[in-house]
Amino acid sequence: MVLRVVNNIELRTDNGPTSKEKMGATQFTMSSSLFTTNNGKQAATLGKQLCVELLQELYKLGWDLELSSDLARSRWQAAALFFRKTSTERPGARVVCVAPGKHDMLTLLNHDQRVKSKVLEAVQETWPAGIQEAQDSTVLGLMLHDIKMNGNPWYTSEANVDDNRIICRIISKLSEINLKLVAGINIKGGTDSLFFIQDSVFSQILQKTKFCAISLCQHNRLRLVDCKEMCSQVEQVIQRNQYHIKDKSVREHHAKLKLNGSPWNCSGYESVKSRQLISRISEIMLKQGWALTDALDNSRREDDKSMLLYRRCPPTTARFCCISLTSSDHLRLIDFPPSDQEILSRTVTERYLPGIEKLENTESCSLKFTLAGSPWSDPSGSDLGWALHARSMLLHLLNTSHQLGYRLAVSADVSAKYQTDGDGNPEYPLDVHTIYLVKQDSNTSPPSYESAMSDLRDDVFEFVKNI
Repeated sequence: MVLRVVNNIELRTDNGPTSKEKMGATQFTMSSSLFTTNNGKQAATLGKQLCVELLQELYKLGWDLELSSDLARSRWQAAALFFRKTSTERPGARVVCVAPGKHDMLTLLNHDQRVKSKVLEAVQETWPAGIQEAQDSTVLGLMLHDIKMNGNPWYTSEANVDDNRIICRIISKLSEINLKLVAGINIKGGTDSLFFIQDSVFSQILQKTKFCAISLCQHNRLRLVDCKEMCSQVEQVIQRNQYHIKDKSVREHHAKLKLNGSPWNCSGYESVKSRQLISRISEIMLKQGWALTDALDNSRREDDKSMLLYRRCPPTTARFCCISLTSSDHLRLIDFPPSDQEILSRTVTERYLPGIEKLENTESCSLKFTLAGSPWSDPSGSDLGWALHARSMLLHLLNTSHQLGYRLAVSADVSAKYQTDGDGNPEYPLDVHTIYLVKQDSNTSPPSYESAMSDLRDDVFEFVKNI
């Protein structure tokens, strides 16, 4: 099926892909540079269409996209997509793409008039500068709708939260017509493209659902967007987790907190503590009826990290843990109970075939692996073998965690650490994504977190990686 989709994309340019087998994986090389920035309208459109068709065809075969994760220390690498088998073959469902682009654009693909109207409404309600123009265009037979906004919403100042509000409102508006956000996917190293699926199973749950966001900015700032009433609870969590508030401001649509230190630009124990802070914040948000459902990168500023997306749900209690991937070769299991940590540790050791060079448990509630090779480096060259081994290991690790009762929450960029050139300009990120998992409190009934997220059933994971 994947080969059929790839061929279908390539035939639009009258070329065919080349493919090769390596270490149990199949690699397709496309004739166009679909996964690089500044690749032109045609290649950019084909990259989005490839994701649309993959999601639609895999859905029909019973596969759901579970996670979109950036696993390479490169500004130009695309995401790894992890799928899980949840059912037998089923009727198809339409996938819609809403893609932020440049500093001021939104592009719609595989949409209809209802989608167009809802997105336009969302922008008009949240972006004060307004829309400069909106027009249809056609690329290789694919109908697009391009919205150009006044100003630069995807490159706003740190004080501006309207970019986050645009995304939250689009997701909320599309839920009104039964379109569920599947994921934000990094296709070509820029802002994430948003993909939505028409799924009748979730239509009653999703309709008119509210969304809010907590964004991680600069080295030490949190912005609570459309949930400023949560500010006092979040402040208490921050203070309980060895941080304090240096500055605070509350505006009409958001609250901004400046923390001591540099939680989004640190190493070692400090990096563990910062990732734990996000878990503790997500736990208190859940207790107040906000479930962490996605992490999106919609800003072009180098010092902005993920926007954590929360969806309204019944208040409940759950434990958040994470798998932190840092440097070129480190993996940490953070906040897992000792019995679960032991099982997950065995999975990492047994399934990362190149081997474990070092294992440390000196950091609080953290088990740190130093993996042989450079699995998180740019896999487009000689590091491809390490990368494939690491992704295979992650499949087994996520499967084991699912068997232990954990559910995937998000894969998030929580680190602002960059390698810089001689002039201080950022070259590539030093850390890759952190994967957050959640385990429902066994005393909580019903499992409202799962209701807020999705109906998760089977254990099997797969992935498609854009290289």
